[in-house]
Amino acid sequence: MKKLVFLLMAILVAGSAFAVVDTDTNSMGFYFDEEGNMPTIEVPNPYTPITGYILIANPDFGLLNAFEVGMILDGPYIALEVTLPVPGLNIGDANNMLVGYGTPILVEGDVVLAATVTFLYSDPSQPLFIELTNSTPDSTPEFPGLPSAVVNGDAEQLIPLALSAFEAPAAAINGSVVATHSTTLDNIKSLYR
Repeated sequence: MKKLVFLLMAILVAGSAFAVVDTDTNSMGFYFDEEGNMPTIEVPNPYTPITGYILIANPDFGLLNAFEVGMILDGPYIALEVTLPVPGLNIGDANNMLVGYGTPILVEGDVVLAATVTFLYSDPSQPLFIELTNSTPDSTPEFPGLPSAVVNGDAEQLIPLALSAFEAPAAAINGSVVATHSTTLDNIKSLYR
C-alpha cells in the first residue's frame, strides 16, 4: 500500500512539473522559465543577473502581432532591458511595453513568448515583486488593469488578456524574505551622532 501511495505521489509531482502554472485561456504572466512553471525564485547573491519571460498561456489565436502591458517592479533592481523574440518595435519603455512585431509570431503549443526581460537583482535581503497591469495609454480601457494583444493579423482584433495572478504580484524574487534591518528610533538617531 505504501508503494502504491508513493507511486501515485511521484506521478502527480512529475505530471505537474511539465504543466503551465496558469490554465486560463489568453493569460499573460511573468515567469522565470520559458515554459511558464516558475513565477517565483530565490536568489541568494546580490547583483545577480535575472532573466524573466512575459508569456501568454493557452492562447486561442494563431498569430501574435502586438501586445501592450505595464510592468511594476517593487523592490531592489537595476537596469531593466526588454528583448523581443522576433524583430519588432517597443514604442513604450521597459516598464510600459507597447510592442508591435515586424513579423507576427506563429503560436504553437500552450505558451507563446511575448518578451524577455533582463535586470540585476541588487539586494537579496529584500524581496522584489513584479506586477503586470494595463499599459499607458491603454488600448482597451473598457477592461481596466488588463494587458491586451493584437492577434491573427487583424489590427481590429484587439483582445484583452487575462492575468496569470488575480492578486498582485504576478511574480516574486525572494518573496519569503523577512526584512532584517532594524529601524528603531535609537538606530536612526545613531546615524547622526
